[in-house]
Amino acid sequence: MYAAYVVGLLQIEKGKNPLERENWKKTGYPLLSSRSIEGEFGTGHNAYVIDEDGVVWNTYHARPGTQAPRSSGIRRVHFDVDGEPVLDLTEENDVLKEFRKVEIEVEIQ
Repeated sequence: MYAAYVVGLLQIEKGKNPLERENWKKTGYPLLSSRSIEGEFGTGHNAYVIDEDGVVWNTYHARPGTQAPRSSGIRRVHFDVDGEPVLDLTEENDVLKEFRKVEIEVEIQ
């Protein structure tokens, strides 16, 4: 089984030739791994989709146990201050509890 499978990141500067190997830069760490989200093992084969509101989602596969069959996962992609994707925010941490309920009062004059 592939319990240690991970999702990495390759990047290329805009305007560089993608056919030249030296133009690609690989991060030295995985963006999503079996240590990222409790109970998910062998994360991999991801793809990004953008919904009608412009929200970026990461679809991927993982196993609910090291010997379990693959299942599909989807998480909202966040971006850090450098614009790098953050793939390991769980639902509990996606939006902090104190920000889940928003109220507004509008006064029309």
